[in-house]
Amino acid sequence: MVIFGLGIIIFLHELGHFIVARSLGIRIEVFSIGFGPPLWKIKRGGTEYRIAMIPLGGFVKPAGEFMSSPDTKGAPDEMSSKPPMDRAKVLVAGALMNFIFAFPFCIIAYLIGVNLMAPSVSDIGYGSSEWHSTLQKGDIITSIIKTSTSKNAKEIEIPIKNHNDYRREIIRLPVGTPIKLKVKRNGQEMLVDITANGSKAIGIQPYSNIIQSVQPGSAAQKAGLETGDEIIEVNGEFTTSAQDISSAISQRISLLTPMKIRKPNGQIKTITATPTSVKSSAPYYDLGLSGIMPVIISETRKGSPAENAGLQKGDRITEVNSTPVRSWNNFIAIIKSSAGKELTLTISRGNITPTTLSAKILIASDPAGKGLIGAISSNTNEIGEVKENSPLLELELAYGDRVIKATAKTKKNTALETNISTFSQLQSFIGKTKDQPIEITVIKSLPVPVTQTYTVTPNRISERSELGIGLKIKTVQSNYSLKNAIIEGSKETMDLGLLTYQMLKKLFQGEESVKGLAGPIGIIKVSYYMAREGAGDFLWLLALISINLAILNLLPIPVLDGGTIVFCFIEKIKGSPVSIKVQAIAQYIGLFILLSLVALTTINDILR
Repeated sequence: MVIFGLGIIIFLHELGHFIVARSLGIRIEVFSIGFGPPLWKIKRGGTEYRIAMIPLGGFVKPAGEFMSSPDTKGAPDEMSSKPPMDRAKVLVAGALMNFIFAFPFCIIAYLIGVNLMAPSVSDIGYGSSEWHSTLQKGDIITSIIKTSTSKNAKEIEIPIKNHNDYRREIIRLPVGTPIKLKVKRNGQEMLVDITANGSKAIGIQPYSNIIQSVQPGSAAQKAGLETGDEIIEVNGEFTTSAQDISSAISQRISLLTPMKIRKPNGQIKTITATPTSVKSSAPYYDLGLSGIMPVIISETRKGSPAENAGLQKGDRITEVNSTPVRSWNNFIAIIKSSAGKELTLTISRGNITPTTLSAKILIASDPAGKGLIGAISSNTNEIGEVKENSPLLELELAYGDRVIKATAKTKKNTALETNISTFSQLQSFIGKTKDQPIEITVIKSLPVPVTQTYTVTPNRISERSELGIGLKIKTVQSNYSLKNAIIEGSKETMDLGLLTYQMLKKLFQGEESVKGLAGPIGIIKVSYYMAREGAGDFLWLLALISINLAILNLLPIPVLDGGTIVFCFIEKIKGSPVSIKVQAIAQYIGLFILLSLVALTTINDILR
């Protein structure tokens, strides 16, 4: 279905060239559906019509397409014999056909029904525009409010029906534009101030907690979980993503685990499941480093309890309600159990001559009733408190000790050494040495600091907890009556065309990153996913690809139709064709640009 759909888009493009060329009296030597050896062919009116072996689109071969070709005789029905503006019409016809057929693709898609990502907020990426706002996990974005740029500036509210709508509106706005998001939070409507900074600064992920499949005989099936159920809590933890669910059951092997689910009809049910143990395809090696650092604030979120309490970057929290707190893990456990409560924090501020402060903080609540403060910890190499069952426990490391270096040998006896300034660097080092012993160098936190060396072997974790489910992204369906499908589908087509143009413009202006571009692998992957979701979703994607092909093909790059159209206009203006030598050089440059773009987008696909 994917190959057929992409082939249809290319076929329509070539059909556009064919129709206009024939209408202008240009002889077509070959019109092929597909590439490669012909499976069937017939000749009619001087044109050989083929159905070829590889069904990836097709091609049109006009007679005398290139003046430099030895087959070009200068006959009146050859393309190179036609006036430059006639040749330009043939060239532009392919893109025009793609754009025209995007309309029925979109209209039929909306008639059948399109499942697009719901505008609900799961994870919020650190440093993104949303992270620097008061948006919270669990919010549902319902509209964007922006100020018009006309003389009589007024607020314009744009409804947000899905995640695509949100991305589209953010991309359209100039970088640095302040806007408001209208969101639903715990059933209440509120406004969130945010700054639009292009697609590269969009940091929200949609929900991915919808059950797509349930394995027969699995823990999930025994618990009564079904396809379409939304997992909203696991063991009291708010869950909006596969990562949330995996984390919540990670320590629950063979333990009864309460879960809250939302059925497709909206009914909320509480069930219990007993996760089972399965062997991991790739073992994980661990020293128990996660969250063992002291409570040192790296950054606070806007409007968060941490910001309201006056916490600053570098603040070290040493006590909560006069009880010592040693590690970030310990601190977060206290915060999660204190939703709605006011706590007193003891803070050490400053490095050279630290001062001790006291601050009151009112703990906020997430949708599952767990406390949160809106701050992240510093990524450091300093020990706060070692976890139970950690290989580091036997080393008797103390609060304030710092790991500064790690050395080891791989299984192939290759010596490795790295300086350590953060525990994430040490974890990365362990990923290379696996379960080989590691020698770590530690500066002990003593009145007179001393350096000490220890040898430790990471734990090999080869089992993981599993429910036996497959998950997918939460979607909302848009489907309309015939009349409304025509209206909405037409609007969507024009919208997608405008968005593609705006995205290209911002790429050239440097406001968007080329890292966001997808190549052949990405297109096939997304096409496969959309085809699995349904015919409506796939037709919508075909409309998007068709519009992109139309616009990109008209870019003034030699080897593309747009570049050849430029040569036609130059010929029209100067009264003679561009020299074959200049055209050849331009073709090589264009080919280099095109191949570089394909290579770049393919690398993007692989990295993703």
